Amino acid sequence: SSEFFPLEKTALDLCDGYVLEVGAGVGSHALFLQENGFMVMANDIAEGAVDVMSARGVREVHCGPILDMPRGAFDTLLLLGRSIGLVEDLEGLRRFLRKSSTLVRSSGQMLLTSLDVTVTDDPKFQAYQDRNSAEGRYPGEIRFRMRYANLESDWIKWLHVDPGTLARCALEEGWVSETVATESDGNYLARLIRAP
Repeated sequence: SSEFFPLEKTALDLCDGYVLEVGAGVGSHALFLQENGFMVMANDIAEGAVDVMSARGVREVHCGPILDMPRGAFDTLLLLGRSIGLVEDLEGLRRFLRKSSTLVRSSGQMLLTSLDVTVTDDPKFQAYQDRNSAEGRYPGEIRFRMRYANLESDWIKWLHVDPGTLARCALEEGWVSETVATESDGNYLARLIRAP
């Protein structure tokens, strides 16, 4: 596990039972868990990523939305690399929390990493957050596009959610969120369990 960041290592240590990794990419975390005796389903929406995971030896892979997966099958939902950002905005986060609660057993958990964007001294980032707030958006809702040579992606919406906002949204959707670890740059790991 030496190739993993400290927050990832902590999250992997907290995994329990049958794990669903959401946004698994090329499957590094899934492979690590699998090699350590876990049952793991690695999920990604990118066919290329799923092909790479299979080629690397991840036994259970799923391409597409997680919501067509078996209800109540998993003990841990794992979202590392800030992949919770795929929900795009706070309404998307609430929708994801509501629907994903059907995937875990009643004693299950969700482990996720995100970024508190307010932990910055950079005037550019502060101006971006101020503009979001002025336009009625949550400061951690960002839009970006990727460029390589003369290629350019469409605009991508992404959510960085601070621990307090995550905890409030989680509670509204039947989860209790606790911050397990925080780094000085605002990156953090949260553990969510189903509300009693």
